[in-house]
Amino acid sequence: MKIFLFILIFFFFSFLNASDSDFIIQGKVRHINTHEEISDVNIYVKDFPIGTTSDNNGRFKLVIPAKRNDFIIVFDHIAYDTMQVSLEEAISQSDFYLKPNLLQTNKIIVEAKKARSEFAKDLPQSLTIITAKEFEGKGYIDVGDLLRVDQSIVIEEDLSGKKTISMRGGNAEDVVVFYNGVKMNNNYDNVFDLSLINIEDIEQIEVIKGSNTALFGSDAFSGVINIIPKLKQNYTARFIQKFGSYNSGDWNFQANHDIFKNLHVSYNQKRSGSRRPYDEEDSYLENSTTHHSANMVYNLSKEGSKNISAMYMRSKLDYFNSNIFSRIDDLNQLGSISYAGNIGNFDRFKISLSYQNLNTRRSFILDKQFYDRHYYNDNYFFNLEKTFFSGSHSFLTAYQYENGKLDYKEESTFVRTLEAAQLSREKHGVVGVLKLPVATGSEYLNYADINLSYRYDYVKNQQRDMLFRTSLTETNFYPGLFKENSWQESTLKISIQLKGRSSQAAYTFFMGVGNNAKFPTMFHQLSMPSLLNPLRPEVVPDLNPEKNYGTDLGFELMLETPKQKKIEGFQLNLNYFKNIYKNKFRSFLTPATGIAVFDNVPDADITGIEAKIRPIFLQGKLSLEAGATRLFVSEKAAFPFKSETKYTIQLFFDYSGFSTKVYWFNESSQVGWVRSSNGGFGEIEFPGFTNMDFHLSKKLEIYKLNYTLSFSIRNIINDQHILEGIALRDRRFYIGLGVEY
Repeated sequence: MKIFLFILIFFFFSFLNASDSDFIIQGKVRHINTHEEISDVNIYVKDFPIGTTSDNNGRFKLVIPAKRNDFIIVFDHIAYDTMQVSLEEAISQSDFYLKPNLLQTNKIIVEAKKARSEFAKDLPQSLTIITAKEFEGKGYIDVGDLLRVDQSIVIEEDLSGKKTISMRGGNAEDVVVFYNGVKMNNNYDNVFDLSLINIEDIEQIEVIKGSNTALFGSDAFSGVINIIPKLKQNYTARFIQKFGSYNSGDWNFQANHDIFKNLHVSYNQKRSGSRRPYDEEDSYLENSTTHHSANMVYNLSKEGSKNISAMYMRSKLDYFNSNIFSRIDDLNQLGSISYAGNIGNFDRFKISLSYQNLNTRRSFILDKQFYDRHYYNDNYFFNLEKTFFSGSHSFLTAYQYENGKLDYKEESTFVRTLEAAQLSREKHGVVGVLKLPVATGSEYLNYADINLSYRYDYVKNQQRDMLFRTSLTETNFYPGLFKENSWQESTLKISIQLKGRSSQAAYTFFMGVGNNAKFPTMFHQLSMPSLLNPLRPEVVPDLNPEKNYGTDLGFELMLETPKQKKIEGFQLNLNYFKNIYKNKFRSFLTPATGIAVFDNVPDADITGIEAKIRPIFLQGKLSLEAGATRLFVSEKAAFPFKSETKYTIQLFFDYSGFSTKVYWFNESSQVGWVRSSNGGFGEIEFPGFTNMDFHLSKKLEIYKLNYTLSFSIRNIINDQHILEGIALRDRRFYIGLGVEY
């Protein structure tokens, strides 16, 4: 008993001595305006080898062996001003607030450690990265709702809620959408519905504008959207509930957990729906969507450079229009597994295998007539990448394989031609990207990059089991269905990037030129070639790839103005581009029969100028962003209903956990040439419009729970423009509540 008492007293005094000698400082590092937690902050004692790093939740714990009053605690992060506090100040605080450094807030640098942009491996060009912190809790409904704030992007929304994206005056099929590196555009018409992506499950969105991408495949004539899902969150569980106009509402649940030290899993589920009445009628539109996603990451190395990841996503859209008894059922599923790391003695490999399934059905009944179209699309993808380094030079090579199948069925009392067909597509792509940094030796022009890329694609299409309702099976009517189609194209691109920096400014200039190719879709193969128009004999149907020759010039300036009391700094972006198209497809439905028809314009072009400026006030609390785009479109039948000018103004205010955003935009009239019953074209003009959005959110932390309250108003200028009895631009309200643990 005495021995036990002696041991207890010994450990008690040992604990007291350890408490006196080892001093602990702990807390959270936050953004001074938004109060968001900041990870990867280096916290250390000045002039002493004592330090630590904040985790994903901004938390840190700094153990100091002995307390000294002259100790200075330093908080250092590449994107924020370095902060120094005395030991006494650090003891009395639990939250430490850092001010952003304007010249280092380029998102490519800031987010590099968390989710390095895949576009960094490609040629330099106009790039925007939108991180989750910029849209979480802001009341956005989906990805299309978020992206429309860009001055070069137009989001088209139909009555079913389907949202497609176009950029720089191009069409929706000219933009390629990736999710976790997997192409989402279907094989039918090369279009993807952005409403099928759950915005609450996104880590960041990368937007590249222009046709000079090589690594992300052909078909991207206008640009690429790469959506990166959240593979690892900084919370255990989160629940979000939103309510809004038209009896709309959605709830979202997310959970993630570290099962073992190196194994992380997460799951996300979302359900949403709405019911909209027709104008002065008893009819209605009803939408419902369901999202599921699951992710797994297993790190094979401590720094995470060697890992295995797997992902599954399932999205279902149901739409019903009681006015014409129209239904839409979309089911989109995606699964992928990837490995990054070494293979034997060879390092810097990336291998991924993916499967995508899109099951779509469209039907309606009107005046005892009916139409029912169903296509089932399976896609398999394989991607292999290897990067070689020689000093500062790098060469990336990749092999990309795609195998897709389309099962098409159509029943209709309107159209009496093709009823069913099965098509398959096999595609092989080889890519090489060479990057050659060159030292300039200049004080203000720090370095230059010369970049070259080459891509080769081979596409083979096959058809079988065609079924026609009539005897119109001649090759003149459906040439794409009666022979094996194969195409091959090579593309070459070059870009030069110059970067400079001074004590108060950072600036970048790039120039890119090159060619691109886009292969005919299965929709084109299921379409009939148009009859020759005597007024335009040069327009001849041609089932061969489109060609694009693009030029891009860009300039970016980030400037700090410490001598100006009102303006802390600003960011300026200027871009000029020109895209020349050869053999441009024009697709349309004949007015009377609804038969899909195509022809090709031998020459078309789009020229544009983009500008954006963002001054920053009040130590980053207030910022204003103004953007403008001017387009010059030569062929309005190939690029119908595009606004040639778009102006945007965004006002951001962040203070003490409050986040406010006001968005104003103006789009000019949209003009399109539409096929008439006599085979010619008639001009139709949609009037331009102006509107505003407002978003307000507040973040609270109570005990171990983080709360987010949000309020949004869409279309403040109540535009009662009616399309088929439905107001598409009317005012809408949304309220949201989120809880994190």
